[in-house]
Amino acid sequence: MVKPGPGKLPSFATEEEEIRFWDEHDPADWIEGPADVIVRLKRRPTKLVTVRVDEDLYDDLRATAKRHNIPYQRLLRELVRQALTALKVEEQRGSRRGRPAVPTAGGS
Repeated sequence: MVKPGPGKLPSFATEEEEIRFWDEHDPADWIEGPADVIVRLKRRPTKLVTVRVDEDLYDDLRATAKRHNIPYQRLLRELVRQALTALKVEEQRGSRRGRPAVPTAGGS
């Protein structure tokens, strides 16, 4: 098939129409190379946070991140996200029982 060139793709009225089109056509016939494709990933805004941890925890975090071949900051961010998600689930369960999921500062 002759490559129609960049910008020559048909317009699609629906997502289903586009899916059918790509099911029947090879993208390699429409895209000549990496320069023809521009993908912009939208990053969520981030906030810089400073957290003090003891040296053992820091060393453990870095070693664990290294074993998983990821930056320790990403591991820390994911661990915080998972812990908050678990806490929210516990809070929902606790509110159904009429008590908080986490002890309050008053010791209740």
